[in-house]
Amino acid sequence: MKWIKPGKRIWTTLFLLIALGATLSIMTAVYYQIERDRCFRRLTGYVDQVAAVVDQKLEESRNYLESVAEIIKSSDWNDDETLQDQLDVLSGTGIVSQLELLLPGDQILPQNGERIDAEGLLSFKKEAEDGFHISFHQELAKQSLAAVRACLPIEKDGETAAVLCATLDLKHLADIFPGLDYGAEMQFFIIERETRQFLLDTWHEHSANMDEMQDRRAAKGYSREQFTFDFSQGNSGVTVFRSEKANENFYTGYAPVHEEDWMVVISVPASIAFSNAANIRFFFFGLTAAMIAVFSLYFFWTVHDIQQEKLESEKNLKNVTYILDVERNLFFAHTQPEHFRDALQAIASFTTAEVAFFWGDFTFGQSRLWSSRGAEQLKHDTLFQEQFPELFVILQEKGEAICKPGELYLEKDLTQHEDFLRWNVKNYMMVPVRRQDGKTIGVLGAVNMKRRWKTAEPLEQVTLSFSITAEQCASYQRLDQMSQTDAMTGLMNRNRYHEILREMEQEPYCSFACVYVDANGLHEINNRLGHLEGDQMLIRMANTLKEKFISEPVFRIGGDEFVVLCRNRERQWVYDQAEAARIQVKKYGYEMSVGIEWRNQHMDVMDIVNTAEARMRLDKQQYYKNNGSERQNRLLDEKTARLIAEKQDMDTFLAVLAPQFKGIYFVDLSKDTIRYLFIPSYFKDILREEDGKFSKGLLHYSSRLVKSEYQGLFEDFCNYDYLKKRLEQESALEFRYQKKDGIWLKLQVLQVNHSKETEQETLWLFSTAEP
Repeated sequence: MKWIKPGKRIWTTLFLLIALGATLSIMTAVYYQIERDRCFRRLTGYVDQVAAVVDQKLEESRNYLESVAEIIKSSDWNDDETLQDQLDVLSGTGIVSQLELLLPGDQILPQNGERIDAEGLLSFKKEAEDGFHISFHQELAKQSLAAVRACLPIEKDGETAAVLCATLDLKHLADIFPGLDYGAEMQFFIIERETRQFLLDTWHEHSANMDEMQDRRAAKGYSREQFTFDFSQGNSGVTVFRSEKANENFYTGYAPVHEEDWMVVISVPASIAFSNAANIRFFFFGLTAAMIAVFSLYFFWTVHDIQQEKLESEKNLKNVTYILDVERNLFFAHTQPEHFRDALQAIASFTTAEVAFFWGDFTFGQSRLWSSRGAEQLKHDTLFQEQFPELFVILQEKGEAICKPGELYLEKDLTQHEDFLRWNVKNYMMVPVRRQDGKTIGVLGAVNMKRRWKTAEPLEQVTLSFSITAEQCASYQRLDQMSQTDAMTGLMNRNRYHEILREMEQEPYCSFACVYVDANGLHEINNRLGHLEGDQMLIRMANTLKEKFISEPVFRIGGDEFVVLCRNRERQWVYDQAEAARIQVKKYGYEMSVGIEWRNQHMDVMDIVNTAEARMRLDKQQYYKNNGSERQNRLLDEKTARLIAEKQDMDTFLAVLAPQFKGIYFVDLSKDTIRYLFIPSYFKDILREEDGKFSKGLLHYSSRLVKSEYQGLFEDFCNYDYLKKRLEQESALEFRYQKKDGIWLKLQVLQVNHSKETEQETLWLFSTAEP
């Protein structure tokens, strides 16, 4: 084709590409039309065959029940055990899985066990009058499962003496048709036509009613109304349903069961129904790809190389400039967050977007939105933050989301599509921002772009910069928080205390109060019981103050000093909460001195704090004046003696049991917390990582140290609702498992009785076991 001019060569290549595509499309369409017709014929024949076999099995079951009735009729009706023995021997044939006798008075004689009162479930009179019939009933035993039952009256001495009830195991029918024609993906259903109840469902975990599946729409070219009409009339037919979840069409055939008012339905995925066309389809696609590749290479080769190189050079230069501009603006963003807006303005300019945004969820669980808009317009952008959690899920799966101008496509997974239209979103480009460990921590996006982008590459090129900056922000905020938080109690520290005091001095209040608290006897507790006990005292006091003053800032400003600042609170409320805190701390065996100053005028913040501190000092002097120190020492002496005795008992206990037991814990199921008698150091570290939650720690332990085939046992025991039900039936539960290092262990869980109804404590014992 060298003799053809360059312009004509391009048009010739395009013509050949179009002709090739049209030819292959026509060939593919013709073949699939032939294959679809063949699939329908095959499916129709198969479903008719299945319906015929179901009819045969029902007829066999009726004949069998009549034979059983003759045998039962000749038995001793005054001996329940004899009747039960015969029922037990005669059951389990064909689809008959269980036999029972319905006796006058609505009494059920099962195969095993005592008679059951069936009043309200089965009526002897009604079942006897109906003669032989098959119907859908509730299970007669204690389980609440549904069952298909065949009932046959037994005549004796000219009257109905009993009704023979047989539970029909329709799952046995599914075993007859293992799906050899279509494979394991074939769906097999039996539906009661009048009630539309599923009697057999090989696809779903729980059978339902057809009325619950009205949202399943027919594929293009087929009518759900026709299927509904055929079903109501008991007609055979074939249709095609579209499954959005599987993203595939399901070819469905249905036929009536003449022996009963049932319908047999068989549904096969299109990928299985058209499996024979896979090789030819692969050939067509391969041929198409090869031909397109050859002609595309020739087409692009005809384009002027110099012009392409020039355009590519300009594009690369602009791209590098854009990336450097974004990185330069992000360099100081961890200390000056306004630089986020400058970086986003660079993105908006490069992508020709109306607005660019970055939504991050890495600041200690608090999400924040940065926008390229000015401050006066940022509020408008925050309106659609509610969509971002759902975008996280979508972007985790797809890696990017892009919508071209004028072709707005709203993701089906988003729950509020109309919001995008309300916010005037015409198109968008979004990518996830991930940390080095792969966790998604943000969404970077551009909205309403004038340029048509084929991929989200402009955003992907700078996601690493945003990821690094986000990590720097998190680290900076973590350090900032550490500088303002007391590590032991979790309260705000002295630095933060002074910052907030300065802020409060500039704000107006209706009333202001300061509660100044000092822990009495901290020095003595540290000297007598150790610093761990002293720390426990401070932690309990801190938790008590946080609990009583839940919405007010609480500070630890010194070793044993705490301050609570209350704004716009009633005077009596402040005094009541302080007294409640004092009483609560005293229950723990500790004492504290308290000073309070409340004002609703002349509110000089520092003067209020100083006055409260002075009153605390007076309260502390009064405490020691009233022999508070002697009482404290007496309590410390008693506690010291008790701790020494408990430690001696515990040392003896562990010395005896440690070789056998690997861990002993009391677990409160209502709070998911533990008290332990013996705990390995590695499990203590795991609990620390999981914030003391026993269930999370146990699952962490099983995933890290237990072989995979036993991990499901731990998941069951960590489901406390399931565990409580099991413990109501059995006083102790246990299972054996093997660790990854080959060692066998046994876990036992026992119910612990308590007088308090709120306690749900259990004892968990981990011990060695034989292989």
